[in-house]
Amino acid sequence: MYARAFVRPLIVATALSLGGFAWAADVYVPDVYVPSNEAYPQPAQAFSWTGIHLGVGGGIQFDGADGYASVYDGFYNFFDETSGHLTGTAWFATLDAGVDFQVQSFVVGLLANYDWHPSPATDQISSTDVDLNVTWGDSWAVGARAGWLFSPSTLFYVSGGYAQKNITAYSEHDVDGGSGYTGPLTAGGWQPGWFAGIGIETLLSQHVSAKLEYRYGVYSGFSTEDFCTGGICDSGDHRTLDVGPTTSQTIRAVLSWRL
Repeated sequence: MYARAFVRPLIVATALSLGGFAWAADVYVPDVYVPSNEAYPQPAQAFSWTGIHLGVGGGIQFDGADGYASVYDGFYNFFDETSGHLTGTAWFATLDAGVDFQVQSFVVGLLANYDWHPSPATDQISSTDVDLNVTWGDSWAVGARAGWLFSPSTLFYVSGGYAQKNITAYSEHDVDGGSGYTGPLTAGGWQPGWFAGIGIETLLSQHVSAKLEYRYGVYSGFSTEDFCTGGICDSGDHRTLDVGPTTSQTIRAVLSWRL
C-alpha cells in the first residue's frame, strides 16, 4: 500500500517533466552574439557645412567706365577735349575667407576676399591735345551669401556686399598752342562700391572644397580740375579730368580648406 502511494506521484511528476521538455523544444531561442576582438565599424558621419573656410584662387576681371578730359589754353584761346568709354581686362589672384552656418538644406555665411592684380588693367582715350589714362587695380570685398544644397556636397548660392577698388587716372594736356605738355593731372584711389554674385561650391573631401563664382560690381567715379600755373602755363589755362562709375565683372575660382 505504501509503495503504491509512492510510485503514483513519481509517475505523474516524470510525465509532467517529459512534457515540459517537449514543449521547450518547440520554443525558438535566438543565438547569442559574442563580439570578437575586432572593433565595430563606425557609421559614416554626414558632413556639415557649418565652419570656417580659408581659400586661394584666381580669376579674370572685365572693367569699364566713361571718361572725359579737357584743356583750355588762355593765352592762345583754344579748347580741346576727349571723351569715350574705356575698358580693361586683367588676371588676378585672390585670398578668400569666410564662415558658414548650415540649417537643414540651406547654408548662410559671411565672406571676405582680397584680389591682387600683378598687371592692372589700363586703357586710354586721346584727342589732339589731351590724353586720358585709366588704371583698374586691386580690390577687396566683405559680404554675405545664402544658398541651397542641391546635394549634401553641392551648394548653389547668391552673394553680395560692400567692396572697394583701386581706380586711378591721369591726363596730359598740350598748352601754348601745342608747343608742350604740362605735368599730368591725377585723380582717383580706392573707390567704394558694391557687388552681387552667383556661384556653385562642391566638396572634394571633408575638408576641401572648390567653388566657381561670377560677380558684378559697381564703383564710384571721381573728377578733378585745376587752373594751370607756373612753368609753361599762362594765366587762365584750365584742365579737367572726369571718370564715371566703373562697372566690374569677375569670374573667380577658389580652392578652400574647411576647418
